[in-house]
Amino acid sequence: MPGTDDAWIDRQLLDIDRYAARYPDSFLDEVVRYAQMPRGYAEVLLRDRRWPPRDVYVAAFLAKAAGQPYREVVRARAAAGAPAGWAAVASGLDAPPGSLAYRALRHAIVASYDHWDRPIVLDALLRRQLGDRAARDRAAAQSQDGSTRTQ
Repeated sequence: MPGTDDAWIDRQLLDIDRYAARYPDSFLDEVVRYAQMPRGYAEVLLRDRRWPPRDVYVAAFLAKAAGQPYREVVRARAAAGAPAGWAAVASGLDAPPGSLAYRALRHAIVASYDHWDRPIVLDALLRRQLGDRAARDRAAAQSQDGSTRTQ
């Protein structure tokens, strides 16, 4: 188990492992484009260090959410060792479960599923925060419309 101390995140991360096994390029594209982790670095974590995709995903998106360099998050995860869960690592980075960084991680997971056009079941909190897929698509379209008008 990923050990995030958030059952919803843990379930999605296990599914992200399945998705990445089937669509490795799409998985890497997501981490590179939306979390700004260099592709080569993510590939080394997956191939050479044998990190499961879920750990690469959390390292990349938690780093972004916590305002930490991704290398620091990777070092913290490696130093904690395999038995340690992400909750302990995140707490050591001042991004414990329940923090704004964790909320951003939850939102990033939903956004990734939307990018992949993959179905996802939101918990009650996320439904209140983000709405259903149609509402998220409308919000994204409005955001894009606003950004193109200002250019």
